[in-house]
Amino acid sequence: MVYADFQSALAPYGFFFPPDPASGVVCTLGGNVATNAGGLHAVKYGTTRDYVLCLEAVLASGEVMRVGARTMKTSSGYDTALAVFHKLEDAGQAVTRVMHSEVTPSVLELLDGSVISLLREHAHLDLPEVEALLLVETDGMTESYVRFQLTKIAEMFRGCNAAEVEVAATMREAELLWKARKSIGGMMGAIHLDYAPEDITVPMSQIATFLRRSEELSRVHGLDLFNFGHAGDGNLHTNILYDGKDPDQVARLEPLLYELHKLACDLGGTLSGEHGIGMTKAKYMPLEHDPTALKTMRKLKQALDPNNILNPGKMMLPG
Repeated sequence: MVYADFQSALAPYGFFFPPDPASGVVCTLGGNVATNAGGLHAVKYGTTRDYVLCLEAVLASGEVMRVGARTMKTSSGYDTALAVFHKLEDAGQAVTRVMHSEVTPSVLELLDGSVISLLREHAHLDLPEVEALLLVETDGMTESYVRFQLTKIAEMFRGCNAAEVEVAATMREAELLWKARKSIGGMMGAIHLDYAPEDITVPMSQIATFLRRSEELSRVHGLDLFNFGHAGDGNLHTNILYDGKDPDQVARLEPLLYELHKLACDLGGTLSGEHGIGMTKAKYMPLEHDPTALKTMRKLKQALDPNNILNPGKMMLPG
């Protein structure tokens, strides 16, 4: 089943499936489970694995394995705000303060200055020339509690030098606040460049450091990049822009990708928060995992898939 179809089926009953991956209109629930997909609401509700209560899996041997048990959960009501920061470090501090407070937002998204500039130019959005925007959403069982949470978060944003905090009063205003974040995918088609999308994840306290140093790496390697993503859990979507027909730019892409992944690991982060390792990130595995850990993974792979018929070549783990 396609994720978006599942959401549409749940909506009339007041339910929703929280992971909310950006590819929801095309991705399937089976793919969500296989990759442990996350998304906008992962900061509060977790990723797909948190909703896999029962599982039926076919092993490489053809045997069927069933595990798990059943239960249910629901939630309703939401509110939205947009905060403007002239300094990236202030936005990073705001994220840390909110996520260490007694209030947990259902969504906390960040857009850096580079993607804001691109949205102004290519999506023709009226956005301020600042270093960061934070989008926050709260939810709960009552309207008063939802508003209480958002008021507390807005106070924390202002305490971290937010130049402006705009709170949506209506559904239409909330949609307008979300327009910038939801326009990024469409904007990529207007840029007419190739791009390498990543989902590097760092500790919340290191978000500003990663973003600032990624700017430096962009200048060193002579390739533009921009960052946006799920600030509430440190999961950043770093996108590198390059001309795939230019051999020089293609040659500079890999060293920049390596340095970005190394930076994330050096800051205590991980190579991938949502997308998984697959083939393209396999070569970076030693940056995060020591030889003993990799050896153990290979042994597990060989034990469960001795003929190497399940995703051969993935994660640098031959059967």
